[in-house]
Amino acid sequence: FAAAMEFFPEYPPAEQVMMYGIFGGTPEYLRAVNNDESLEENVTRTLLGRDGGLHEEPENVLQRELAEVDRYFAVLKSMAEGNRVQNEIAQAAGITDSSVGYYLDRLSELRVINRDYPVTVDPSRSRKGRYTISDPLFRFWFRFVYGRTARYEVYGDDAYADLIDPALPDFVSRTFEQLCQRAVLYAYGDEYRFVEEPGNWWDGSGHEIDVVAPTNSQTLLLGEAKFRQSEVGYEVLSQLRDEAQLVDWTPDDGGEREYEFALFSRSGFSQSVEEAATKLDNLRLFTVEEVVRLVTA
Repeated sequence: FAAAMEFFPEYPPAEQVMMYGIFGGTPEYLRAVNNDESLEENVTRTLLGRDGGLHEEPENVLQRELAEVDRYFAVLKSMAEGNRVQNEIAQAAGITDSSVGYYLDRLSELRVINRDYPVTVDPSRSRKGRYTISDPLFRFWFRFVYGRTARYEVYGDDAYADLIDPALPDFVSRTFEQLCQRAVLYAYGDEYRFVEEPGNWWDGSGHEIDVVAPTNSQTLLLGEAKFRQSEVGYEVLSQLRDEAQLVDWTPDDGGEREYEFALFSRSGFSQSVEEAATKLDNLRLFTVEEVVRLVTA
């Protein structure tokens, strides 16, 4: 992320996160960015139009590496639309659950996709793995570009505003989570030694926490990251504290665990959350500006 910022240093922090969430960290893709243009202008010029410099990039890369490219594209399109477990990916892609594993394994070998696990479990013993597309540009292309070029041409100058801009905060939220996971290493590094890389946690009942970082003491750090265009309210903190009890983790010494809570927000915090932060010793609040500063320092 820090290296990518050199390509668009003049953007406000929230837009830097969005630029990185779309173009990623590959220098070839970043060189297509014009720092004098807006986010909308860069995306429209490089990706949406048929003559855009990156318009066919993911397709060209994958066609050089893969046979049966239509099947792989269907799998990646399914993932880009939010399907992350094998049977859901297969169903949306129109491929049988028994055969989709072959395509997922091949894409994993090429490092086009990753299989992630809850940070507190042993991947070799867990069936909770979820798949994600590794490169942000590939994720963006399969979510917004693949099969939609004609639609953008119909919308003309309004294509970005009508079809992409409303969905962008949710799309970029995954990138923001990853940056927040990285930020805690610097924000809390003088207080704790982390025994695992911070990551996500989820269970089989729909509970999920954006930032989970086990330490070598009795403390488990937990956080929620919101990239939406509204303040983080007290309900987010309340839910985080409730779900903290569900995380499957025990301190190395077997003692009673303690918690550190962190909230990360693009658009600030409600008064009730800010008041809670002044009263609770184990709660810290981070704006998007602070997250960017921490990961680029």
